[in-house]
Amino acid sequence: MRQRTKLAIAAAATGALTLGLCSPAHADEEVSDVMDALAAVSERAGTSPADSSDVLSRVAEVETTESGEFAIDEHVGATDVAIPTDPRDDLSLAVEHIGIEISIGLPFADQARHATVEADGIVSYDNRNGTTTVPVVKDDGSVQITTVIDGASAPTRFDYTIALPIGGYLEQLDGGMIVIRDADGGFQGGVLPAWAKDADGADVPTHFEVDGGVLTQVVEHDASTSYPVVADPEVGGGLLAGYWMNRKGTFWGASVWSTHLSAWGAAVYTQGIVGIEIVKNQGWTEWRNFPPTPVSATLEQQYKCHAQFGYAVWLSGVWWDFETARPSNPNWLWNHQQCNWV
Repeated sequence: MRQRTKLAIAAAATGALTLGLCSPAHADEEVSDVMDALAAVSERAGTSPADSSDVLSRVAEVETTESGEFAIDEHVGATDVAIPTDPRDDLSLAVEHIGIEISIGLPFADQARHATVEADGIVSYDNRNGTTTVPVVKDDGSVQITTVIDGASAPTRFDYTIALPIGGYLEQLDGGMIVIRDADGGFQGGVLPAWAKDADGADVPTHFEVDGGVLTQVVEHDASTSYPVVADPEVGGGLLAGYWMNRKGTFWGASVWSTHLSAWGAAVYTQGIVGIEIVKNQGWTEWRNFPPTPVSATLEQQYKCHAQFGYAVWLSGVWWDFETARPSNPNWLWNHQQCNWV
């Protein structure tokens, strides 16, 4: 199976063209395979960080197999990602340096087939009920647990059991994002807002429901829907894409360090006031707990200023600079001036 992984991802990039040569299936008619479905929804995706339907972008190039305990077991970005071969085992993400550990039980795990490799970074589990669960590992360590729904007789409810820390809970934000909280309200990862698309690219009504540690995605498809439908919860923990010294010996002989948000972190940032607060506070926690990144009052002020005012969030590949020699400015909120001026 390893031989076909590289070919499958290339085929997925053109799969939507193949779909374009035929009419989408309706109700319980035969539909294309899962990679064709993911390619079709990806082709129609928008460019905003808030639109996560470009499923086949930024797929991690990681070893993927159908043997052993894990189909994928890799360190991606700052996250350890484990995708099981047996769907009855939990999918997990861990960002060790900030103590985030996320464990998720997959829907219909008791009846689903073991993992099939679709491409590097992508596996599928046939749920044997007209749906297929397809986790896609992204290059920032987040995972899109996509579902491909074949027809009207397929289920409409998909349960994901999240192992909560003692006293922890799931919080649903106004924009639809689910935040995993510990007993003190601390951020422990989250799930981006629910979405679902049919074979014509139209939105299919969908939403999340929360019952304790069980997150349910409800997808309201029926006989009038164009199949296949693709839906997903995208889960992640780390917000920053990296940390590096950008320049040395500038600004009074001191260094300049830089970071930028991961794609998942940028999507979190779009989730209103709470999303901005998560990036501002949790992002700084990530920074200061990742040696050898420098920590000081002025660097914290510069970081939180960038996060507060959104500089570079919307521009792919543009980073935030932190100048170590800048003096502390406790009143930065009222005198932010692009966050690096005193």
